[in-house]
Amino acid sequence: MEALDALAGDRAGLWIVEDLHWAGGDVLAFLSFAGETAGRRLVLTTSRPSLLETAAAWCTNEAPFDLPSLPPSAASDLVRALVGDALPAELAARIADASDGNPLFIEELLRTWISVGALVEDDGAWILARPGEDVTLPSSVQAIYAAQLDDLPRARDVARRASVAGRRFPVEALGPLGVVDASDGVVLLARRALVSGPAADQVYGSSYAYRHALLRDAAYASLSRADRARLHVCLARWLEGLHGAGRAQVAEPIGRHYARALETVPLLALEVAPELGRDDCRRRAALWLERAAGEALEVAAHENARELLVRALELTGAAEVEERARRLVGLGEVTAATADMAEGARILREALELARAGRDRRGIARAAAALSWVLDQQVR
Repeated sequence: MEALDALAGDRAGLWIVEDLHWAGGDVLAFLSFAGETAGRRLVLTTSRPSLLETAAAWCTNEAPFDLPSLPPSAASDLVRALVGDALPAELAARIADASDGNPLFIEELLRTWISVGALVEDDGAWILARPGEDVTLPSSVQAIYAAQLDDLPRARDVARRASVAGRRFPVEALGPLGVVDASDGVVLLARRALVSGPAADQVYGSSYAYRHALLRDAAYASLSRADRARLHVCLARWLEGLHGAGRAQVAEPIGRHYARALETVPLLALEVAPELGRDDCRRRAALWLERAAGEALEVAAHENARELLVRALELTGAAEVEERARRLVGLGEVTAATADMAEGARILREALELARAGRDRRGIARAAAALSWVLDQQVR
């Protein structure tokens, strides 16, 4: 926080954070602290309404400003502001009605028409190249993005497979994901402004990002469940091969990709990917999520560590007594130290009983030591 304040110098600082609904508890706590502590800074955030459900307490400091959809007249005005008088009034009204007041729908629809030649620029003005009555309107933004990808048969496979990585994808991962002629496909996607980049990354190397999260979602939705599972495993194995300083930063992505593969594979499938069974995938996911929790604790990301340990425990089999006891101890320790001491003690008692039942001497010692510390703190 001090570093960001220093960048502002003597001036008041303005922090603008978009898509706050994706943030975890640690980021929310940091932003809350930054907004409440003394300092010449203003924290301005944007979010979907879902944040009110997942972090209602964080939203009670100030009444949120609800940004409504555009009324039909304003939506028509936006069409004219973007392409002038290129569209007949009736077609502009149809777009405004189909968009339901969503500016993104309007912008992406017009972008699609430009890319396919339905809208062309002539002497600084836009012209509709086909009769207005022949133009069909998609039903959603996702349908628009799907049409944009379908219009690029050579680059479509790149966009689909890369979507497994998330909104940002490393170029070096495209080969392990089975992409052929990756460079040509990425160049074409960038030329159509479907992705932006390249951006240098210390861990992943050169990477690109989808223009919008919904564009990535449309590409991901076009994959079958079996393909998604297989590609998540391919990406996890590629990440496992990263060495050096970057290894510590990929534990969470590795665990989440294995977990995602397990969630995505059809229920009747015995294998998640070739030579990787469901049980092995589950074990790998739990192990990497546990490692990621340890790394989160090293940077005081306590909420993230608790979330990762809970997920690791969900993926731990009942017969895996030693692993389950160890993860319960970790969860009990961080819960007692940062959230709820009584709940942390309860979790540690469960870990101790489990270790005793499994005759895990090391687990018994660790659980007993952690529980002793918590009880001592309660007495104090």
